[in-house]
Amino acid sequence: IVTNVRDTEGPDPQKASRGALVTDWLASGDVPETMAAFNPFNLLIGDQKGLQYLSNRPLDLRISLGDGVHGLSNAVKGERWPRKERLNHALQIWLNGAADDPAALFDDLADAHDLPDNPHPIFIRNPVYGTRCSTILAVDQDGAGHILERRFDSTGTCTGESAIAFHWHG
Repeated sequence: IVTNVRDTEGPDPQKASRGALVTDWLASGDVPETMAAFNPFNLLIGDQKGLQYLSNRPLDLRISLGDGVHGLSNAVKGERWPRKERLNHALQIWLNGAADDPAALFDDLADAHDLPDNPHPIFIRNPVYGTRCSTILAVDQDGAGHILERRFDSTGTCTGESAIAFHWHG
């Protein structure tokens, strides 16, 4: 999973696409030695051995993450991000409950309310820069997993869904 990190100067068109971080890792299991070749990013990568957080802002970071709930945002590590905090809380509630249907988490990802008590909607409806997909990755302790994704057009209308089951052998 990769996100851009906000940069007041905007993206540098001379730098490599951040999407290559994901595709290169999926193809080879490697991440670049020099992360400065990319615009600012946050990256979570994982396999049956564990989860790692990588970023190149404010400096290069490579951190192995332990058990628990971890979220990713468009901020640098440690900076408050209300959307991420709300989703982490919703995930923790789901995990403390039955945690039997990962698709139930789509309700939390679809929160588009922009109200005085909720000034940071999760789902962004914007024709230029808005939510285009919501993805849930769930893996149990035995390595059985599901990837669920909903895709959206520029108006926020769902255009399709995908579901992939897998099992990590380990």
